[in-house]
Amino acid sequence: MSASTDVSTPEPDLIIEQCALARIPGLDANLLLQALDRCGSWEALLTLAPSDQRALGWPRHTLAVWPDRALAQAEADAKVLQRLGAYVIAADDPRYPTLLRNTGDAPAVLFVLGSVKSLNSPQLAMVGTRHPTALGQQTAEAFAFHCARAGFTGTRH
Repeated sequence: MSASTDVSTPEPDLIIEQCALARIPGLDANLLLQALDRCGSWEALLTLAPSDQRALGWPRHTLAVWPDRALAQAEADAKVLQRLGAYVIAADDPRYPTLLRNTGDAPAVLFVLGSVKSLNSPQLAMVGTRHPTALGQQTAEAFAFHCARAGFTGTRH
């Protein structure tokens, strides 16, 4: 979505469809990849008849929002991502991190700010409170700084 040299820009409709996927409860990378394999394309997946959607084996709560309710907000999501210069990487994209794709419960879609190439570098995710103490904030910043200097890419959830 940005003019970076490490990523080609997907078609706008595909970006909206991928944003819709992020809004589907219970949809992980494995379910998405199985559905795309069965359907053959994004377009075929999005235009499945309700009876064919049930045949995908997706959980009932997942089917309840696919595709109509999920697509309703996806266009606005895509506009925000474009304004931020963010990328949308679905599990079928070759840039999706292989190690992540092979874990259970991997997200169907990733939103990336910065270099997409860094997705396959050593990662560090720091998890903590949204309201740290001053000492906690200083400790986290120092830890992140030293990890970045050691070659780790910071991942935010």
